[in-house]
Amino acid sequence: MTAQIRTGISKEDARHLWYASYVNDFAIGYVEWQYGELTILHGSREQPVHLSLTRQEWRTEGVSSRRNGSPLQGADPSIGRSGQSRPFRYQPQSKLRFYRLWHAVNTSTESIKPQLYELLGQKSWADVRWTVSPGMISDTMEVALWLVDADTDERLALLDSVGVMGSTMDALARRYGSAPDECVRTVSLPDRFSGRNVRVQPLPYRYGATPFGLMFLKRFSTFNMSALFEHESRFVFPSSPPPSEDPAFSLMIDSVYGQELRDFYAQGYQDDSCPPSLLCLYALDVWHQDALNAFLKSVRFRRNDPECMARAAADTAWWVATLDEAPPTVNSAQEMAQLPARPELLVSRLSDDGCVATLLNITSEHCSFTVSTDLGIPIGAGSAGSAPFTDRILPFTTRGIQPAFLVVTLADGTVLRARFDEMSTPPESPR
Repeated sequence: MTAQIRTGISKEDARHLWYASYVNDFAIGYVEWQYGELTILHGSREQPVHLSLTRQEWRTEGVSSRRNGSPLQGADPSIGRSGQSRPFRYQPQSKLRFYRLWHAVNTSTESIKPQLYELLGQKSWADVRWTVSPGMISDTMEVALWLVDADTDERLALLDSVGVMGSTMDALARRYGSAPDECVRTVSLPDRFSGRNVRVQPLPYRYGATPFGLMFLKRFSTFNMSALFEHESRFVFPSSPPPSEDPAFSLMIDSVYGQELRDFYAQGYQDDSCPPSLLCLYALDVWHQDALNAFLKSVRFRRNDPECMARAAADTAWWVATLDEAPPTVNSAQEMAQLPARPELLVSRLSDDGCVATLLNITSEHCSFTVSTDLGIPIGAGSAGSAPFTDRILPFTTRGIQPAFLVVTLADGTVLRARFDEMSTPPESPR
């Protein structure tokens, strides 16, 4: 069963159906994390939460939101803030429901129908979305979704987190985290932060060889994206396709949108004959556009009427009130130099007792660390002391180590990662 289709015809739905994406681009494909449709649930009450959106982003239908993140490895809080929600407050015992699509797109196989994919262990259609050419995903990418204080930007609670491992061998990408194949998530909001002015804010991470960083963008959808993907992981592969791969579903969306658009105009005509405001547009197919045009010719709306113009202005004012001012930009090299440096975690070499690590540009009273193999198998953990530090030995057994990850967690919950491999290991001393 698919989610109920909700169109972006009314101004309330048109404002809610904006989505933010973080994209890691590779030579023959990309990985994307996309989210939206944030809704606070309290009992039977649903409170929509809008993504932050500037006037320029609205006027350009999201084109002006496109920007590249930092080429440095690790967390990128700057483009994380670009995808944040508007501030909101919630009551105790509330939950947050949101749409989140985490997937890979293999551009080298786009012309191949998914039903014709080679069987490589795919159990669901979500696995099909993660069927990649070996070596396509060369970076490990993660996105954490945080509840943050809207006034101080303090991270309050981790709501969701997913990742995918960079690998030169996998044909099915290894994703991990909070139910990474689920596209609609519902999480409890901490009661201790109820009544506080908060936002939802993504924090993307990237670790790997590609030098370009992540790309960020926003876009509007004419219908709720959750209707396409909500139950995709439950569709067994190979079997009947989910809505996202079913041409009949696309036709149904056109039909639903065309009928609801006609009903929208008909209701406006019935109420007071003022043409209703459409603040986002959708190109109908020829058949449904002809049907709408025939209806509009059959009625007489009051056009250029002062009352109707005032109503249209009020609708536009409502929409503009939901927008944000553009964030300040760095206009000079001097201002750029005054910005705080990003934390940098480095593994310089392996010793017989562990790895020699350096953590710069960050202060923390205490840090903990874990080390895991490229397959996610833990091989060491302990205290890393306070930060910053230089050439500090973090002890664990290094014998026979394969490519691995060092994860350092700061006192405030910030997570930093660095990848290293056996090529860094010094040769054994002669006996």
